[in-house]
Amino acid sequence: MFQLLSLKKKLTNVLDNTLNRVKHTLKLYNEIFLFLTAVKRSSKAQLQSPTYYVVIASDFLPTIHGGIYRPLSWLQLAAIHDVCVELLTNTPKRINTVGKLMTSESLISNKIHYCDESEFQLFSRPSRVIISRPEFLLAALQRLEQMHKAKQISHIIATGPDFSSFVIAALFAQKHDVRLHLDYRDEWTQSPFEFSQPTFLAKILEKACVSHADSISMTTQSQMNNFKRHFRGNTPLFLRQNGCDNFPERAPGQLSSIEELRLCHSGSIGGHNSLEQVLFLFNELSPKIHASGRTLHLTFCGSIAENQLSLISMASNFKITTFGQLTPEQAFTHSSEADLCLLLIDHRYERYLPGKLFGYIATGNPILIIGAESSTEISSLCNEFEIPHFFADCKTVDTNACADFILKARSKKTAPAQLIRFRESMDRQQLAKEFFEIFNNDTTNV
Repeated sequence: MFQLLSLKKKLTNVLDNTLNRVKHTLKLYNEIFLFLTAVKRSSKAQLQSPTYYVVIASDFLPTIHGGIYRPLSWLQLAAIHDVCVELLTNTPKRINTVGKLMTSESLISNKIHYCDESEFQLFSRPSRVIISRPEFLLAALQRLEQMHKAKQISHIIATGPDFSSFVIAALFAQKHDVRLHLDYRDEWTQSPFEFSQPTFLAKILEKACVSHADSISMTTQSQMNNFKRHFRGNTPLFLRQNGCDNFPERAPGQLSSIEELRLCHSGSIGGHNSLEQVLFLFNELSPKIHASGRTLHLTFCGSIAENQLSLISMASNFKITTFGQLTPEQAFTHSSEADLCLLLIDHRYERYLPGKLFGYIATGNPILIIGAESSTEISSLCNEFEIPHFFADCKTVDTNACADFILKARSKKTAPAQLIRFRESMDRQQLAKEFFEIFNNDTTNV
């Protein structure tokens, strides 16, 4: 009898779970269908008072990745200037100790709302045909309704990737007729990177989100030009670069070794970049460096994927030090203390400015860019501020010229006047202020 009751309970649980999955999956399809078939807003949403901004961003603090710093700067600026900006994200699955430390700052901790994706179990494959993060979409929409009921949202800002945030924000904006802003940190269906596949449905969703937007921002001019080639409409477009934190400049310290040349990479390794070609290049360069009486010391600040750690054994002719995940200020300090900063890219970065590049420039050190012959955006930024830099495509690099650039690194610092100009114009808090000026027609200046 006990076994029969136990079996009945298990079957009941399975049936309940299946019914819930069906319900949530159908809800997802219904939300997307209503959004795509809705009549486009002929007039822009009316401003509601008082102003209340909500930012939608996936995988925010205490998770650490390159995409957190831009929306983080908005929260920090809003806290300082007492502007009502809050952020909605998913409950993090990857907890980082540095991220927990950054989240604990009293200025922003009470501005972050987390929604629980685990409450929405769907049939995975049918759901992900439509959108990459279906659980986040349903959880975020539910939480937005609660927030809107407690205090009326006037502006909803989606920042991506992941671009589920765009769909969430557009769905909510269409339903409640609030102001919608789309912030492209990277491109969506036009992206050259694997994390954003240009599926048929993704293209339809992106066009729908763009058509509902009241304003759109991008981080490089090349991305804006490419966007205009593929999307029609009169939605205002704004160029808003990423910038860097205004960490104090370090006074020149005593060199640990006149013979040792230190090169520093800040950020994670794995995914978009790899150590394989980097280590191969430095093994090629080492004999030329040693011939001048110098040695190479590569330092890495940030997490390194397991498959990349195994490659470090290839470094037979030079020294490598890994520091693991650090706070932004700690990573900046290591970059500042190096002789030269390392940037790893490939041909996909033609329209992109890696966030770490701004921090590198702020150190005043020369930059060795490994993996491509050139990049329009990187070249343009470096040339604008007269930053000493060298592109080293591992397949075609002139090893003599590359070795010469490394050997002369200590004499290739950025001119003080240019460094001051860069720090003033690319300070992340200044750029955050300029970001909110997009909405000046609706609200007072931040």
